[in-house]
This record gives sequence, structure tokens and C-alpha cells, in this order.
Amino acid sequence: MSSTLDLMRYFTVKELVPEAIYLRRGEAAIELIDRRIVISAEDLRRNLIGIGYDHPITINNWCWGGNRQYSGFRPPESPDYSETSQHTRGCALDGVSQIPIKVIHKHILENPDLYPHIRFIEIDIGWLHIDCRDNANGVPLRCWSPQRGFVSVETYFKEL
Repeated sequence: MSSTLDLMRYFTVKELVPEAIYLRRGEAAIELIDRRIVISAEDLRRNLIGIGYDHPITINNWCWGGNRQYSGFRPPESPDYSETSQHTRGCALDGVSQIPIKVIHKHILENPDLYPHIRFIEIDIGWLHIDCRDNANGVPLRCWSPQRGFVSVETYFKEL
């Protein structure tokens, strides 16, 4: 099996981990990120570029002088750290985009075979949150809203 780094064409390790982690571990920081979420991010960026969106998703941008550095892996020193967060396990990514987030959600929901590792989408927020958790109820994909709680994929898809 190839290494996770060998799979990466559209993202860099710097985009997935905070600056301090990268400075300490370099490219080995990829060991903190679940391979399934890397595959999902790579597939999503590649596929969105393929349908005409240029650089469609930004996760961390600290390496270009931006202020985003905790949108992938979150260590305890992160202001948004939670011991139960999928980010803490390296299983979640938050992205921002010029593409409306609902357009990205619709693309994911219309193409589940392209994204078999995306198991959870947070909705009703201004950014993209995806993760690769194993849902306790065995459902392949769940949508959750901070305002509404769990929303069925079918209900949310109709809203899009």
C-alpha cells in the first residue's frame, strides 16, 4: 500500500495541520491525519476542479500568511479543541470556499460513490465540515445541524 503522502496531489500536509505541529514534525505530521479524510479531501478538490471550480476549498492557509490553522487536525492548544471532536482524531476537515457550501453539499450527496469515506456533514453553518467517523447506527452518511440536530440525508437533499 502506498503512503498517504503518495496519495496527495491537491493538498499539502501544511494545509491539514497547525503551524506548530508542522514545524515540529514536518511531513511526518501526516501521521496525525486519518487516511480516509485525506482521500476524501483529495477526491473532493479534484472533482470540483474537474467540473470547473478553480482551487475550490481552503482548509488551513497559515503557510500562505493566512489565519486558518486549526481547520484540520486540532491539538489541545487549539482554541477550538474538544477531546471528543473528530478534528482531535485527525478525522475531520473544515473548509471555506467561494463556492456556496450548499453546492458542495449537493455535489457530495449526488455522488456518494465518489466519497465513500465522508460519513458526516455538518449543515446550516458557513463552512464545509466533513468527517470520516464510523457512525454508531451503521448509517453510511449523517447530516447534523447545530440548530436542528440530525437531519436525514433525504430531507437535506430536498432542501438543496
